Amino acid sequence: MYNPLRPRDEGLIEAIKAIVKLEAENKKYFPVPEIPKIDFSSFIPDPPKPDYSAIAKLLGLSKSQPQVSLPSSIFGSLAPKEKNRVFISFDYDHDEDLKNLLVGQAKNPDSPFNISDWSIKEPIRAINWENHVYEKIKKVDTVIIIVGEYTNYASGVLKEIIMTKQAKVAYFGLHGRKDKYCPIPSGLEKTYRWSWDNLKSLLNGGR
Repeated sequence: MYNPLRPRDEGLIEAIKAIVKLEAENKKYFPVPEIPKIDFSSFIPDPPKPDYSAIAKLLGLSKSQPQVSLPSSIFGSLAPKEKNRVFISFDYDHDEDLKNLLVGQAKNPDSPFNISDWSIKEPIRAINWENHVYEKIKKVDTVIIIVGEYTNYASGVLKEIIMTKQAKVAYFGLHGRKDKYCPIPSGLEKTYRWSWDNLKSLLNGGR
């Protein structure tokens, strides 16, 4: 009977059969192990809970003082203190350089205050100017009035002092130019020397 496969082809087929047989035997005697799935979450321990009783003992607190809340009274005091929100009142026509100086000081790393807003140039026939400024003043903690050489003639600053008192917001005046005579404007009781240490003290109630 005629065989279409040539001797060389028959040898190739036999070689393939031998390879298949060898692989089957290897799987039989050397099976590939399955890798088990590992739940790594089981290796992460729960965070330790604070021992409030030990803390209370160190502070001399007893169980008869239930009104003391350790998390809020002890750990809560470590929270960062909010900065004082400040509105700057100044003579727009003559003292913008002083305003810029105070804005720059607010950016110091140890600054206790942030600048929320400042005076705007009072436009002619602006009916809503006072309401606009009054709403800004009501949202701050302190108004700083920078007193320059001509502040006592600045109608906008004089109105802002009145608004500050109406809004019952804390305020103080800074002597803007140490080598110049800066008369105190109407409605402001006094001015304070402008230095960095003095400014921080005034904002913390030292007046």
